[in-house]
Amino acid sequence: MSEAIFELPTLGSRKFICNAETGNWVLADFCDADVIDEISKPHDFKRTYENVSLTLLNVSRICNFNCKYCLIGDLKGFKSSMSLTVGKKAIDRVMELPKEDRYVIFHGSEPMANYKLIKQLVIYTTKNNSNIQFSIQSNGSLFNKENINFLTQNNVYIGISLDGTERHQNSTRPYTDGSGTYNDVIKNLLLIKERQGEIGVTLVITKENVNELPQIIEHFEGLGIGAVYLCPVAQGKDNLSPNIEILTEKMLKIFDRFFNLKLRGEKTIEIENFRKHLINIIPKNSPSNCVQCSLGSKYPLVGIDIDGGIYPCDYFWDKKEFLLGNIFDHALNSVINLPQDFRTYKNVNSIPGCSTCDWKRFCGGGCPGSEIMSGRDIRHTKSPYCHYNKTMLQYVAERIPILYEKNLIDQIITRKSIPIQGDCN
Repeated sequence: MSEAIFELPTLGSRKFICNAETGNWVLADFCDADVIDEISKPHDFKRTYENVSLTLLNVSRICNFNCKYCLIGDLKGFKSSMSLTVGKKAIDRVMELPKEDRYVIFHGSEPMANYKLIKQLVIYTTKNNSNIQFSIQSNGSLFNKENINFLTQNNVYIGISLDGTERHQNSTRPYTDGSGTYNDVIKNLLLIKERQGEIGVTLVITKENVNELPQIIEHFEGLGIGAVYLCPVAQGKDNLSPNIEILTEKMLKIFDRFFNLKLRGEKTIEIENFRKHLINIIPKNSPSNCVQCSLGSKYPLVGIDIDGGIYPCDYFWDKKEFLLGNIFDHALNSVINLPQDFRTYKNVNSIPGCSTCDWKRFCGGGCPGSEIMSGRDIRHTKSPYCHYNKTMLQYVAERIPILYEKNLIDQIITRKSIPIQGDCN
């Protein structure tokens, strides 16, 4: 048997048999010549993308929070925001995409700090029958009944960042004056849920909340939160990184609870991490060099900065070495296959430790944005979350036969996702 082929016992009657080089897999009783032939068909992993599936608009560098792990850093000091001229041009560029790819997330620092522009762009889009699906990723503190009503009435889906209970949130996500944010965020979260009918949150995992993640999930469930994505902080961010062994242990408990409740048909908070791992595996071949975000042949996302600069994602705001173009000179589809884009040159087989890994085609070596934020070379350094990523992928793969048997695959994959892509900090 080829060294690239590995077998994984599952919770079902069949094994998960995979070719690590191609990313192809089958469920089979045993590995014979026919199985080997089926999973060994080669793929061309030199990525050429077709269209952009998601666009992030950085509408503001202003933020009223002082998060310990903030990705924007000193850029917040410039207090600058996207203008209406740039915003309208960004909408026009999104309008050039096929209808099914017109998804826009208002992003930031804190996007609600430039709510005036958000409202103007939503109205502009409606007047032009642009068929754009909007969402917003916010710290949750600047909402009120008026702006919540406008956003929800115009089908702008609102997602909130929340790091746990009051103690966790107030520690890692305080206001700029150091005071706590939890009560204000929860008040608005409940208002949004009432008007929107559901609410999803993103939680950044740090050493301060990792030990209590299972309890936090139950806390969120008690608040009526419908979905959560748990995002480990970029390693090296002021020594906030969680212990990998503890992180893995706690996330396995969360996955176990989610999986077992799903099997019993009981209502549970949706764990977006489980869904994303399942999506990465189910296509049966590696979707992309940026596998953390991509779902296929489409470019996973672009980020448009406040000046109209186009970047691979929101981890790269104002990092000119990763600039792909500007919306005043370039259509979004014209910049997605440029040689300077890491998605076209990152090769998992060039990364020591990744090249021989069974899960490399499903992991992709980790999130490139997070790696660059931590000062590592994405072309030659594997993710410090390697053990965690592999363990979670294996957990999901082991349960695929049961998920098929219980008709849960489509239910988990196709449900409405919380509007989070790329940066989760």
